[in-house]
Amino acid sequence: MPREELTIAPFPFLPVQITFIDLAIEGYPSLFLSFEKNTQRLKGSFLATSFMRALPHAIMVLIVCAAMFIVRGVTSIPQAEIFAIMYIALGFISLCAAIRACLPLNKLRVFLIITTSIGYFFAVWLFSYGLSNIFNADYNLLHLTLSRANLILAIILSVATLPLLILLTHFLREKKFDKRDINVRN
Repeated sequence: MPREELTIAPFPFLPVQITFIDLAIEGYPSLFLSFEKNTQRLKGSFLATSFMRALPHAIMVLIVCAAMFIVRGVTSIPQAEIFAIMYIALGFISLCAAIRACLPLNKLRVFLIITTSIGYFFAVWLFSYGLSNIFNADYNLLHLTLSRANLILAIILSVATLPLLILLTHFLREKKFDKRDINVRN
């Protein structure tokens, strides 16, 4: 694949898709977790800690997107389906981040994990295919098109990211940062 293929590639996600992930995976659990009592004191720098917790998931999204752009260059999978595969993988990786935020588990957090996981994938199906099948009209609100074969590829790719995500998380957990590691200008 030519190098300029990656630099001029279109952004793979529509604003409605990103908004849906923000709502279903990031906003819903965060809202309920914010009501829990937390008396633990913050250790180290808040910004560095937040960055290091988000970094493994961001790296996985970059790896998946780069891999799918390469796959697009060497296969005949349509671009719309490549983007849909990326979106399914992004949702799975985001769910992994939400699950990690729910640790350690309690009844509320288990409930949030279950409802977020089932709710997200059910809503993706509903807003992509379900409404169209129910009303016999084009109601693909998330603008996702995916054949059965590529849906299986999306599921396999998503699940395959889990071991690498665990390795990245473990590796980056060993890195410790404090305020001296971050140059902040006042």
